[in-house]
Amino acid sequence: KGLVDTVYKTLQLPDNYQMTPQEFINLMVDNLSNNLDKTSLSNIKLIKIIIKMTLLLAVSLCLINAYMIFSTKNKILPLEKVPQDDIDCILILGASIQNQKPSAMLEDRLITGIKLYNSGISKKILVSGDHTQEDYDEVNVMKNYLIENGIPSEDIFMDHYGISSYDSI
Repeated sequence: KGLVDTVYKTLQLPDNYQMTPQEFINLMVDNLSNNLDKTSLSNIKLIKIIIKMTLLLAVSLCLINAYMIFSTKNKILPLEKVPQDDIDCILILGASIQNQKPSAMLEDRLITGIKLYNSGISKKILVSGDHTQEDYDEVNVMKNYLIENGIPSEDIFMDHYGISSYDSI
């Protein structure tokens, strides 16, 4: 009853006007379609395109992630399977710092490096990261983390210009 009253007032129909449900639906559809101008239709099309592109991006990222996981599955070795023969050093690549602390990814790399060092894989560690700016110093953050976790300073070497993994390797 409340919706019908609102429609009657909006359409300026008399209170005693009678219509069938089908007439009511037709009147509503006509009113809505008259109110939808070309701008509204183009906005709806734009929103549909944005939704489709977002879904496509999400699916693409999931597929890329799945490919990376499955293609590298056999290349990540457990500590006991790492070859023990004549390894010069353990290379730890930088991966961002926040407030002079390692990011979660960098901390994971540092912990892995510490495990490799403590298992005797090598007695030298090379930390490589970005230190091209005065206020951003991945390498010293990594070195300090290693020292705090029992690695002697003399066994840690630093590459201050490891801007990318490709440069470091």
